[in-house]
Amino acid sequence: MKSYITFKQQYWLNYILTAKNSELSFADYAEQYQLNIKALYNWRNLLQMKELLGKVRNG
Repeated sequence: MKSYITFKQQYWLNYILTAKNSELSFADYAEQYQLNIKALYNWRNLLQMKELLGKVRNG
């Protein structure tokens, strides 16, 4: 069964992967790019549950 990623999932996935690869903590990354930190963490957890994202370890 094929699974598709929505525009919104892709939007947050891009931010999460970029944050992961940056030298900033998630909190600092969110502040720098004016993202809601709770939304960033919520989407990270949601994407992990949907197996669209591996484990992310960052602030």
